[in-house]
Amino acid sequence: EDFPRLRFGIQPERMSGSWETFVLKPFSRKESPLEMKGVERATACCRLWVEEGMDVCMNRFNQKEFA
Repeated sequence: EDFPRLRFGIQPERMSGSWETFVLKPFSRKESPLEMKGVERATACCRLWVEEGMDVCMNRFNQKEFA
């Protein structure tokens, strides 16, 4: 709560093992398009945060359509 942060979320359809193992394993070929889409959205989010401020950024990217 002492500083703003940007979280890049993940949610597996099914997960076996620990979160640490899931988070640190490489993306599969099937997941690759989602990886690029996520990176593009994160880039747009960071750019908007810098240009327009955190509140504008949160209002735009915390909507259901971006989840």
